[in-house]
Amino acid sequence: MRERGAEAPRVLLLGDPVAHSLSPSFQNAAFEALGLESRYEVCQITAAELPGILTQLREGALLGANITLPHKEAAAKHVDRLGVVASWLGAVNTWVPTVYGVEGHNTDLSGLRRVLEERLEGRPVEHACILGAGGTARAAVVALEQLGCAQITLANRTPERAQAIAEALAPHVQAHLRACSLEALCRAGAGAWRAADLVLHTTSLGVGAAPETPAWAGALEAWAPLPWAAWAEVGAVVVDASYGRQGTPFVAAAQSRGLQATDGLDMLLYQGVDAFALWTCRTPPEEIMRQALYAAAGRPLAAATPPRDRSGAGAG
Repeated sequence: MRERGAEAPRVLLLGDPVAHSLSPSFQNAAFEALGLESRYEVCQITAAELPGILTQLREGALLGANITLPHKEAAAKHVDRLGVVASWLGAVNTWVPTVYGVEGHNTDLSGLRRVLEERLEGRPVEHACILGAGGTARAAVVALEQLGCAQITLANRTPERAQAIAEALAPHVQAHLRACSLEALCRAGAGAWRAADLVLHTTSLGVGAAPETPAWAGALEAWAPLPWAAWAEVGAVVVDASYGRQGTPFVAAAQSRGLQATDGLDMLLYQGVDAFALWTCRTPPEEIMRQALYAAAGRPLAAATPPRDRSGAGAG
């Protein structure tokens, strides 16, 4: 077992799909800036292959790993220890080898909360609607609770999954949690609870899709029945947890209806900054990471949120 923070050959991003990921661009820029020899690489795997990666971590062959869709919940079941946040959420996006075995952490929560704080700019959220019922949705519930949201609706194609999240997290939050199907959310006259102040998309639909492709068009068609008019009436803020070099279909759908919307590029950065601190026990070079990510995404750095002082900040 390598001592935690020691140099090791690689950090892996585990998921399916992962080829579209921009994480290597800014993680490798951070390793280079700090003079570390480690490299960040993508690795498309099935859930059945996760234990094999854990073996490599325990043997010291890897510095760490990130886990993305659709393996975040499965990744929580195989580790030796869970961090407090990961234990609450039942979802892990970061694996860290330690002398006690492999620890599972969740930096989605801290990354998402930071994005929401920046996008809301102090505006209170009474009611939020989360689309999806995976690991990111779990993190979103707690992040919104921490921001004082009073009511959270979880809408998923399979409502039983949304209900399971509501039941699992209810003991940890004061917000009223409601679960429903996407069909119920889309129905006209389904109720005033549709008029959310904030809408957060966390599903895998449209991930990696480019404009003018069948995948992009299919996602736009799938989201067309959502209660956009109700959301526009209250001026809801829309956030997509996924991202793309040319945006995402969910953001495009929202903006076409006059809603303020942003994708998950900054969430990707912030969760990655916190994960980097866990793997290396070093202060992440956040501005270097931001510059590398925005360059890889083909976006002007002027569009980025100004950096905040992270001195003394923990990895969350």
